[in-house]
Amino acid sequence: MRAVLQVYAQQGVDSLTPKRIDELVEQARALEAERVDARVVLQSGSAHRFQWRIHEAERVARLVRSYHPSVIIGPLQTRRYAGAVFTPDAQLDEQDAAQSVDARMERAQLLADPGRSWQMVQNEQALRWPVGSYGQQAEQLESIARIAAQPNVIFRVLALDTVAPRPAPVSGFHLYDDTQALVGTESGSTLIQDPDLIAMYAQLHAELSELALSEAESLELVRHLADDYRERS
Repeated sequence: MRAVLQVYAQQGVDSLTPKRIDELVEQARALEAERVDARVVLQSGSAHRFQWRIHEAERVARLVRSYHPSVIIGPLQTRRYAGAVFTPDAQLDEQDAAQSVDARMERAQLLADPGRSWQMVQNEQALRWPVGSYGQQAEQLESIARIAAQPNVIFRVLALDTVAPRPAPVSGFHLYDDTQALVGTESGSTLIQDPDLIAMYAQLHAELSELALSEAESLELVRHLADDYRERS
């Protein structure tokens, strides 16, 4: 975290003074200690409640910016893909899993609202990884292609062969207007409201968008991969 903040300070983010960087690092440590641990939430039977909390953040936002390196961005997921994300196991019972999928599908319905804009950057890796089966991944990609064609959605792919100044972020994140951010990891998710951290993620999203393929190139790639997996299914 400190290294990332120092990079942005060097790039001209005036508010990131050494003292402010120290404060943000301490806040990040506090967030880590208090973050919503995915497995704890699932054990307590409230994973779906956190999905509804995210749904509410998206519902009130007029602009949602998202990035994910390895999993299809949440609102873009089909029911079957989301079912694979929320697979029942020793720590997630079937009822919790089903309710979490239902909550995610409710989030997906917000994509149809023309008054809300979505700007999504998706790593190519997530598109190429066939979850469930080739046919299931084809279904997922075909759904993305339809959504990406909507006038209120900007969907861009960060290609695997993109030459970048530094490694891509390993964690996905969502920005809801400029008021809060959701940062996720393999083990948990945290809602952030600190203005400086939100500004940092906004700048990161802008940089990733600049590196990504154009909308037309991204849509062409998605359709090509969908056709390929459909033929192999």
